[in-house]
Amino acid sequence: MRIIMMIASIAIVGTGTFCVANGAAAFTSVAFVIGIALLLMGIAEIFIARAVDQQAGQESPISRMEGVIAVVLAVAILTNQLQEDMAVTSAFALWLIVTGLQTLPREDMIFSRSKTQAENLTLLLAVIIEIWGIYMLFNKVALNLHVTLMLGIVLILLGFDRFRMAMSVDYVRPTFLTGNEEKLEAALRAEKDAMRVSIAAMRTAKEYRARAEKIREDIAHEEKVRKETRIRQSYEQSYKDEGKKL
Repeated sequence: MRIIMMIASIAIVGTGTFCVANGAAAFTSVAFVIGIALLLMGIAEIFIARAVDQQAGQESPISRMEGVIAVVLAVAILTNQLQEDMAVTSAFALWLIVTGLQTLPREDMIFSRSKTQAENLTLLLAVIIEIWGIYMLFNKVALNLHVTLMLGIVLILLGFDRFRMAMSVDYVRPTFLTGNEEKLEAALRAEKDAMRVSIAAMRTAKEYRARAEKIREDIAHEEKVRKETRIRQSYEQSYKDEGKKL
């Protein structure tokens, strides 16, 4: 899941870089590329958010809502429903503001050395996203940048944000690897059980062997006692016989 999201984020950053490099081009000339990239990213977000919730048992850091927004915008762009520069700029600006607001409440809005580098970078990225989204709404009265250039920057920021989300997804091993590991664990358990039974059997055999040895010693002692008794009786009988003769 993480790898799929990382690939999608890299594709979005690449699309954004392409738009920045062609910042003077008309939006309609790059609309198809942007639409396809957003569609793939949105589908990946929806799929991964659902899969992470169900399989990994964790709350997905990837929002289904943002995935749905990406798909809706992609369909609108691909069907030529978004063509005017002002409409496109407003739609992407509002999406960027929503993305920034979703990230900001999770962070203490203070840069601190006590925080990890990842937390500070997340906060910095959220602030940049929020500022750029707000700027896009007032672009006409500010620098009046071209819409394709602004959308390229939007896609780059979204790509970095999605890459951050991908890194926060816990790695889940593929099911076939998990199945093999379960088989290995079962085999190791069976081996331990067999060893335990074997050790118990060896201990029992040793006990029976010691008991048999003890019985042999008892039998040998009894035979020795009988032999000594017979010898003593024969001596006594011979003494009696000699006494009678005298």
